[in-house]
Amino acid sequence: MPRLSVFCAGVRVRISAKHGRASKQRSLNRGTRSESARRGDAIAGLKSLEPCISCSSCYDPCMRVRVKIEGLRDVATAQAIAALGADAIGLVLAPSPRRVSIAQAAAIAQALPPWVSSVGVFVNAPLPEVNAAAADIGLDYVQLHGDETPEFASAVAARVIKAFRIRDERWADEVSKWVGGYSGQNLRAVLLDAYDPAARGGTGRRFNWQWISDARAAGLLASLPPIILAGGLDPACVADAIKHVQPWGVDVASGVESAPGIKDMDKVSAFITAAGV
Repeated sequence: MPRLSVFCAGVRVRISAKHGRASKQRSLNRGTRSESARRGDAIAGLKSLEPCISCSSCYDPCMRVRVKIEGLRDVATAQAIAALGADAIGLVLAPSPRRVSIAQAAAIAQALPPWVSSVGVFVNAPLPEVNAAAADIGLDYVQLHGDETPEFASAVAARVIKAFRIRDERWADEVSKWVGGYSGQNLRAVLLDAYDPAARGGTGRRFNWQWISDARAAGLLASLPPIILAGGLDPACVADAIKHVQPWGVDVASGVESAPGIKDMDKVSAFITAAGV
């Protein structure tokens, strides 16, 4: 069925005649533009796309869940995934089959259209290295996926997403303690991933989503930033995950790959569609 697109405050609202509902999708400027112009548009657009710092417990079922596709390694794939409707792409700057160099990451980040965010993923890297890489690449966000302390994160110059590996139902106490020790101004979200003793992410493992539902029911999410759900997501389960967890965003790597670091575009498209529930 045909779709009607209208623009409101720089965001395209796509109305489906078949489903009778609207879903927001960023308009993509496919032309060649300067980096400064692209960054200016991105900053303006992100003001309306970024979450409030304290809305993990205020889930709106009509809210569009944001989608981050993790572990991209080349410009063409990143642009294709942006065109499918992804909100953010992840650039792994830590030991991983998906790792990219600073030069590769910069090329990808600079090629993204307006309102598609670049997220650099670091694992226990020195603070000067994190800040230098964020500046050199032009990252929109830094994702800390290691054992970084609140004091470390407070000194990161870019906006921060802090990842936590969830072991058991006591996860909310650990995350709340960490957030309580954060004294900076740049924490934007917490990312919840499955614990794996051998790897820091991208394993395809899933944790018990009921632990998040129970924490929400107990009022333990009120002091937390918005939640991004990761770990074992794929096109077949992401809609169910969103209904159970009620996250602000979802993050996927292996669930949309044909091999580590090789994205399957059919899976990516199906994931983004399913995340729209």
